[in-house]
Amino acid sequence: MPICHHCQKHFHSSLSLCPHCLSPRTQQTLQTTRPNKTMTPALALAIFLLPLIFAWFTLQKGYSDLSKTLAISWLGVFVFSFLLNLSSVNAAIKPISSAIKQHHFHSQQFDQPTNDEPSIQK
Repeated sequence: MPICHHCQKHFHSSLSLCPHCLSPRTQQTLQTTRPNKTMTPALALAIFLLPLIFAWFTLQKGYSDLSKTLAISWLGVFVFSFLLNLSSVNAAIKPISSAIKQHHFHSQQFDQPTNDEPSIQK
């Protein structure tokens, strides 16, 4: 998409005037902009290891659509796997917590003296 040389906004290539400021399309405007930022190996590694923090950096102006798509997709996979793991951990904890509650309930029953037993007095 070409950028207007006057207002620096994108507009469709079939238009002869900028729809934002109505300046005429020039030869400079005909040049399309390309992403000027490249994803460095350090950023790629950071996105792979900690996508919750670093995937958002690719949403800045200048990164390619492919970089943005890959980073946000990996973020989605990371969050989905985290939530899936969290649900499986919760499913494993519920039987343990119910067994602990039952054990606690039974131990309280045995600790309390019943009225049927004679009390020992000195």
